[in-house]
Amino acid sequence: MWTESNSFKISRELPFQQIHEDYILLDSKNAKAHELNVVAFSIWQQLHVEKPYQELLAELMNEFEIDLDSLKRDLSLFINDLLTKDLITITNG
Repeated sequence: MWTESNSFKISRELPFQQIHEDYILLDSKNAKAHELNVVAFSIWQQLHVEKPYQELLAELMNEFEIDLDSLKRDLSLFINDLLTKDLITITNG
């Protein structure tokens, strides 16, 4: 379980392919492909370095036109999905 005081970082580098406005992460270890939209790919790119949740949230608010409640909900769902797939790790807390 994570909280808003945690930081996150990608677990391992995955190659990707851009197809129009979507990005496909290629996870050869698990024989999976993960499709990301522009917002999700921005999050992925930011997590190449350890990033606190609050900083990630602030940067996404500046980058995309979305209300805070929707962003928090969507970001939480995406973080949970990435954690479940072992694509990111919690780096503190």
